[in-house]
Amino acid sequence: VRKKLEPSLGQMPRSKWLATIVRDAPLMFDYRPYQVTDAQIDAAQRMLESLEFRVHTKRLPLVLGPYRQGGQPNLFSEDLVSVETEKSKVSVGRVSSYEDVIAWIGDRHAAAFEHTEGAAVAVGLEALEVEPKTLSRLVAERGGELAFHDSKAMLRKAASYVVPGFDAILSAYVLQSARSNYAIEDLAQGYLEEQPPQSPAEKASAISRLEKPLTDRLNLEGQWKVYAGIELPLVPVLAEMENTGVAVDVGMLEEFGKSLSVQIGQIEQLVYELAGETFNIGSPKQLGKILFDKLCIPSGKKTKTGYATGVEVLQQLAPEHDICREILNWRELSKLKNTYADSLPKYVAADGRIHTTYAQHVAATGRLSSNYPNLQNIPIRTETGREIRRAFIPAPGFQLASLDYSQIELRFLAHHCGEPALVEAFESGTDVHAVTASLMWNEPVGKVNREHRRYSKMLNYAVLYGVTDFGLANQLGGEFTISEAKELIKDYFERFPKVREYIDTTLEEARSKGFTTTICGRRRYFQDIYAGNRVARHYAERQAMNAPLQGGSADMIKLAMINIRPLLESKSTRMILQVHDELLFELAAGEEDLVPKLKEAMENALPLDVPVEVDASLGPNWLETKS
Repeated sequence: VRKKLEPSLGQMPRSKWLATIVRDAPLMFDYRPYQVTDAQIDAAQRMLESLEFRVHTKRLPLVLGPYRQGGQPNLFSEDLVSVETEKSKVSVGRVSSYEDVIAWIGDRHAAAFEHTEGAAVAVGLEALEVEPKTLSRLVAERGGELAFHDSKAMLRKAASYVVPGFDAILSAYVLQSARSNYAIEDLAQGYLEEQPPQSPAEKASAISRLEKPLTDRLNLEGQWKVYAGIELPLVPVLAEMENTGVAVDVGMLEEFGKSLSVQIGQIEQLVYELAGETFNIGSPKQLGKILFDKLCIPSGKKTKTGYATGVEVLQQLAPEHDICREILNWRELSKLKNTYADSLPKYVAADGRIHTTYAQHVAATGRLSSNYPNLQNIPIRTETGREIRRAFIPAPGFQLASLDYSQIELRFLAHHCGEPALVEAFESGTDVHAVTASLMWNEPVGKVNREHRRYSKMLNYAVLYGVTDFGLANQLGGEFTISEAKELIKDYFERFPKVREYIDTTLEEARSKGFTTTICGRRRYFQDIYAGNRVARHYAERQAMNAPLQGGSADMIKLAMINIRPLLESKSTRMILQVHDELLFELAAGEEDLVPKLKEAMENALPLDVPVEVDASLGPNWLETKS
């Protein structure tokens, strides 16, 4: 550090001088052309209040003060340049016994907060610091009456599976699902317009006082039913699932990892032979030099750091170049080994089960996410990847039951657009992809060839997710050019005009309102729907097209989980895992008659204009569940 500083000692004062703002410059400014009347200021305040710019409403008199008729302008007024929100003063007490806490709360609606720095309960601006064990007992006995910030974590810790009285995170999430942060400090600044709370007592007080503005906002925006009817009742369901966990065969994972190591080693040797030398296969820079400089494979695209060697590039080259195909295999097996075979055993608790954490407030679509570890990314598309599921097993005396929604987003599409061909396919139980192929290639449904059905399946899902002609051409593995893929999409919309109409109507809603809604009323906002950047705008449009479908299916499975809970109350069977459109149960011996009831609860969770179907299967592990 000294060597770096010494040569610059003479430059430092000059740098400081350059960076220093001159605050006593002899500036002359004529405010007279910009003077405003009291009536104008009042009108501006009413306008800001109507738009709910509460902070700006408070600042307005200070900002416009120098321009008021008859006022004394002062451009460098401290009041003008330094306007801060105040921190509400919380009166804090402390009690030692649980009974004293109960007596202090009385019949009031209290909020609870606990973190590493301590625990507290509060009612408005009054708070009590309490022992963590006292708060845990309060949550266990009165969790349904309390307000929280992240209720699930506290209910899970207390093993109290009740619907919480209020949850600040969930209410803020329903209002703004695209936010990346719902910290209590940010919510207090945004909804209470005060400086961030610091102590546990201040945070508990903030939670207590957040309930009214958040509740008012939910009602004002028509989001109360989503919050109170879906998100809040789901909390105890998820808390219980997390505490129950899912059993894992660690020995099977270890053996699978060893098998993968052997396969990875064999592929490495083959890649080295094809390349004519050894190199680091995991290094994009080295791989690019081998593929495009040494082997002179065409289509090499230069980036700032070298050649592009992503999955899309290699997939295009794989049909004609063995080395590209083997590198893709190497990447798949390496990911399976590192992400699953080697990592999952580290998450197995003393009870032999993995206890993942479900987050309700992460995905803007309304879907749940899974962390520590992420069990929603367990592979399903490749045969080798599916082997991971063999390690998920039931406890002794149980078997696994998998209940999975069938083509649920396509059913939502048929419900929303009312396209006769799609509706008829679902009502008659006909293969919807075969129906699509029949219309696209003018073939009888019963004689649709395998390739045309595969193309139609890709088309159906490409439409669901707003895939471009370029994207569809890539998905089709180079079998179609971009212009041919574009023609396919055009033909699809000509044969399914109601789908085109639905997409246009949905995009118009997003452009006019800034958001779209699901059947249940869940909103998703799209800030970039009018972005000047073409890529950002098109991405927002694709999200808007899919939001009512993916969000609707998320609402459906959440409602199903809520409705299933009463069916399991007096049973030994347990709901242990949720993965997108699938629920996994540990089915107790002798309780097989539950399966039709679980299936019915899922199918009737959110009625559509087309039939909803659930595939149910049983087995000794997740992979081998069979109908």
